[in-house]
Amino acid sequence: MVGYRGARQRVDTLSDYDLAVFCSSSTPFIKSDKWISRIAKVWVWISESFLCEETLIPTRLVIFEGGVKVDFAFYPIEILQKMSQGFNCGYTILLDQKNLTKKLPQPFDTGFRIPLPSEREFTDLVREFWFEIYHVAKYIKRRDLWSVKF
Repeated sequence: MVGYRGARQRVDTLSDYDLAVFCSSSTPFIKSDKWISRIAKVWVWISESFLCEETLIPTRLVIFEGGVKVDFAFYPIEILQKMSQGFNCGYTILLDQKNLTKKLPQPFDTGFRIPLPSEREFTDLVREFWFEIYHVAKYIKRRDLWSVKF
């Protein structure tokens, strides 16, 4: 488990679970998504991916009954073997059948720390917010809800 829960940092009832699954093949998890409903009743899920170590990592982002959100990311084992720094957001090993994580360094829990914007960046964001909120009001007045969404 990675993220705030994995780092054992502050969590609340809205905090999700981030699971990094290291496997020899992610195919069983991405070819069929029936495994998701075996965990609990599913409200909704989406399929996404991201790059890590120049490798595309498939994910399944799931919201289960009751509003419990779990993000599953399927990494090839080779990436685990390259991870000399571990996860910068901290982690907790839940299961390691082959002792592959014993060489991972202790988590250093520096993830999710977003640097403060410069004064210029902050001003630009505030200006953009008010510019866009003007358009939201206009689109609501026109009953153009599709444009409001964007």
